Amino acid sequence: MNLCTKLNGEKMIINKPFPLLEASFFLADRASGKSSRKFFEERIHCDNAINEQTRKYAQLLIELETRLEKSITADESIIEKLFKPFTSGTDNRVVSTDFAANFIVQNIINYADTESCFDSLRNNGEKSLNNSVYSWISKTTNFISSAERLIDSRELFDAVNESLLPAEAKMLILDISMHYSKYVDMLEAAVSPVAKAFETCSDLVHPLIDVYSKDFNESTDLSQYKLDIFGETQNHFDSVDVFPLITYYQNRLVLFDYGTDGGCTAKLGVGALYHYMAEHYGKRSDDAERLSSYLNAIGGKNRFNIVSKLAEGPVYGRELARMLNVSPANISQHMSLLLADGIVKLENEGSKVYYSLNRDCIREFIELQKKVFLKEQPTKS
Repeated sequence: MNLCTKLNGEKMIINKPFPLLEASFFLADRASGKSSRKFFEERIHCDNAINEQTRKYAQLLIELETRLEKSITADESIIEKLFKPFTSGTDNRVVSTDFAANFIVQNIINYADTESCFDSLRNNGEKSLNNSVYSWISKTTNFISSAERLIDSRELFDAVNESLLPAEAKMLILDISMHYSKYVDMLEAAVSPVAKAFETCSDLVHPLIDVYSKDFNESTDLSQYKLDIFGETQNHFDSVDVFPLITYYQNRLVLFDYGTDGGCTAKLGVGALYHYMAEHYGKRSDDAERLSSYLNAIGGKNRFNIVSKLAEGPVYGRELARMLNVSPANISQHMSLLLADGIVKLENEGSKVYYSLNRDCIREFIELQKKVFLKEQPTKS
């Protein structure tokens, strides 16, 4: 199976979706009450203002969602426990990777099939669980690999207890740590049927991948694209790869894949319809719509506070969470949107990575407000 096109050594364009990742995101959307059907019917309304091509894409996504829904065998209570984000938001464009399933299986994007995934988890997953959870809670800029130093149960308990996570989330994380094999079984029962169903939906997925492939193929120059997202820190990573998203078809999502040796690959997921939706439905087509995109990204209270704090200077993620008195999970969720829209950049200082404000975007944001809100009034005769 040809999964990717190599570019510039270790940098790759991946041209097939990851079924396990898609199943995980699909169940996370379900646990959050989000769906393609709801988006197209309520937000875009699928009326005569929508062109015929968009209608076809909507039909593909809604049919895919319907098939995946039929494949679910786990109880809704299990899905909610494993996939409901620790942080919440009403913005359809804000996606979250902060749910319990991501602690049970780290680097799910590395697994091509369900069997190898869960065999690996049963053999090796528990060894790295504490380290993964500890690094996520602490928001350390350098992942502490299990080969380097094992985080023991006491360290994990103290980190969880001192975190700003909700009490229910703390209890769940500690329970996963103490009863890991039970949660692996639970996750496999929830994810495997959906991932296998996704693999059978090539008739729905391929037309969407064709849209993605128009933007990302062997002739694509990724240098500027990656620079816009990662800044100069793209050189800090062992590799920066681009892959398609189907469930999150209109989003961009930054994931970090930490190896057992402490190395890091940055994975940039791009929604199959990300550029299509941006071109046709206004994320960047004119001044008013561009301004709307910025307002949408900055307008939430937590994201506004993040941007305001970064205006004072660059900050490490863990420090930012402490300064704003919010959970690291909350910072992580909102950073995904701010990074994808270019408002925040990743930069590095030696081996450490920190967040900084993209002042060019802020200047554009201010100028757009002037152009849109302070238009010259026509002279009355």
